[in-house]
Amino acid sequence: MKDHKFYYIFILERIEILEKITADDIQQALMDEVHILAIERALETISDATKHIPDRIKNTEPGIQWSKIKSFRNRLAHDYTNIDSSILLEIIEDDIPKLKEFLKTCLKNHG
Repeated sequence: MKDHKFYYIFILERIEILEKITADDIQQALMDEVHILAIERALETISDATKHIPDRIKNTEPGIQWSKIKSFRNRLAHDYTNIDSSILLEIIEDDIPKLKEFLKTCLKNHG
């Protein structure tokens, strides 16, 4: 069984990939089907991997909407025809940076 440190690193690696995909022009990336599929897949694996972070650790960061992350993963997996690029943009610009900083802190403190 993998420990939570493995998942911190896994998620951070996926965030790095997401940042590469959107580095040049996020608006342009969100108009290209190939980029959209890559973004959605990165977000799906990020969301899914967060379920392996213990609740006791998640509870130390109330600024991250953990239930929103979980429900978004379910939406990507089951309601994929209703994913709007504005939702992806909001997650990439608002939620991902918070998650990234939290995980870096977790690695430093708990890793």
